[in-house]
Amino acid sequence: MRKLPSFFKKFASASQKGFTLIELLVVIGILGVLVSALVATINPFEQIKKGDDATLKNVAAEMQTATLRYYTTHGGLPWDAVLSGGDTNCTAEGAVDGNKDIPVATQLNSANFNTCIDALQADKELKDGFEDFSKLGSLFISETNTNPVVCFEPTSISQRKAPETKYDNLGVLKVGCPDTTDPDDASNCFFCAK
Repeated sequence: MRKLPSFFKKFASASQKGFTLIELLVVIGILGVLVSALVATINPFEQIKKGDDATLKNVAAEMQTATLRYYTTHGGLPWDAVLSGGDTNCTAEGAVDGNKDIPVATQLNSANFNTCIDALQADKELKDGFEDFSKLGSLFISETNTNPVVCFEPTSISQRKAPETKYDNLGVLKVGCPDTTDPDDASNCFFCAK
């Protein structure tokens, strides 16, 4: 029988080498620890809350600018009772102040406020289907000197600690906001689009 050249012997002996089961288990264990540390660092639930807060900021700004544009073309906000053709359901929101009804921290998904949203959609200030947005109940609208204010209470820790989270649900500066001492605790500090 013929002998194998030394070149082939190297490959023959190398192919018989491998990892033992214990070595594989140790590597899998180390990878598991690294992955769990990474997940704890990223905190996926906090990332979801940040995404929700970012969406609410955009929707609040959209609602606030839509009502301002409505004001520039109509000389009043959708809930102003003095507007000709104002919707009585929309103007019924909030408390009467002189000739107009001012929403007092009205939730955007309240039954009557949908008629205000309809008025904004009829003027093409808001997109159709805006009232179908699932988180409208987290937004509150009020008015300060004919300036609409749309607020929400953030759920993410980073937005609760943000300097712009300093209002109550009416858009009035609130003492103690933002609460940086215990951002996990709901402190009723709101972000407002003004």
